Amino acid sequence: MKFKFLSLILAFAFTFAINSEALERQYVSGDGGMDYTCQADVGENEVLNVFSFHLMYDANSGKSGFDLISDENLKSGNGDLIYRVAITQTAEGIPTEPRTLPLPGCQESIIIVEQKSETRFETYFECDADGDAGYGTLVLDTTALTITGEIHFPEGQSQLPYPIQDNTTFQLTCQ
Repeated sequence: MKFKFLSLILAFAFTFAINSEALERQYVSGDGGMDYTCQADVGENEVLNVFSFHLMYDANSGKSGFDLISDENLKSGNGDLIYRVAITQTAEGIPTEPRTLPLPGCQESIIIVEQKSETRFETYFECDADGDAGYGTLVLDTTALTITGEIHFPEGQSQLPYPIQDNTTFQLTCQ
């Protein structure tokens, strides 16, 4: 009986510690240098999907500006840096005003940034900490001065005005 009671208390304490750590994060906007607006490639009579990636950082991480952008921290995926991802959808031939909505599950997308070569940087992002709501990569090529990428939706996005089907991938061109 004592062992079960002790196990229950330890499980509660561990859960509380994890949840309180998550509650302590305070995300604030970055300087805009890694904010991107990306348009998905579309075919005929399809919905135009525009994704906005807004970089945020944890003001309570205890890290200075340099520590936040160090190679080790950028590669860690520890949640010090995230993207808030929004979507704007417009359907051809439908006279409705497009509106921008938070992309469900992608309001705090963990990111990992890696330098792949002297001129190529990749930012991997993952929604809902498991990628089911969406995940992808943005690639900055400093030689060509382009930002491209892709976003995958393994479980779709059925809550949107124009739902995205399961197992959909969009190629992105960004600014």
